[in-house]
Amino acid sequence: MTITGLNFKRIAVYAFVCGAMLALSIATLQAQAPASPAPASAPAPAKSTLTIHLTGFRNAQGKVNIDLFRDGKGFPLDPAGVVESKKLDIDPKTLSVTAVFADLPQGAYAVVAVHDDNLTGKMEFDASGIPLKGCGFSNNPDTMQGPPTPESATFALNQPETKIEIQIVYFQ
Repeated sequence: MTITGLNFKRIAVYAFVCGAMLALSIATLQAQAPASPAPASAPAPAKSTLTIHLTGFRNAQGKVNIDLFRDGKGFPLDPAGVVESKKLDIDPKTLSVTAVFADLPQGAYAVVAVHDDNLTGKMEFDASGIPLKGCGFSNNPDTMQGPPTPESATFALNQPETKIEIQIVYFQ
């Protein structure tokens, strides 16, 4: 029995020493391993600044209402489709306006501008549906046959800075 007990102690000491050496080896390897990189986060969507120069105003009365639509949704008259809007004064010397929309996500947009000379806040029409106020659209599409389609007024905002020109047109 004494031999068996002695063997048991040797085996236990041997197992303890091997376990300690294994634990020390693992700890050393972990300390030497390069730190794993942080998980890559999704890149922030690209942002752009849109500058709109509007010309062709008859006078500087009232304000110009500028509505920005994303992907043509709701264009040109549904206020639910407007993603950003500005109401600006018209420069009485140049009869023009410059509007800047900053930090816009890149994508497809369309713009409607209405010369709200009587400050009602909306487009007004005569009995036959002709606009009573001056208006303009991105890409300056032909509006003599009716309002432009979203496709005719949509433009790509895919650069850090984009500038467009809109000519205000009066039908009366």
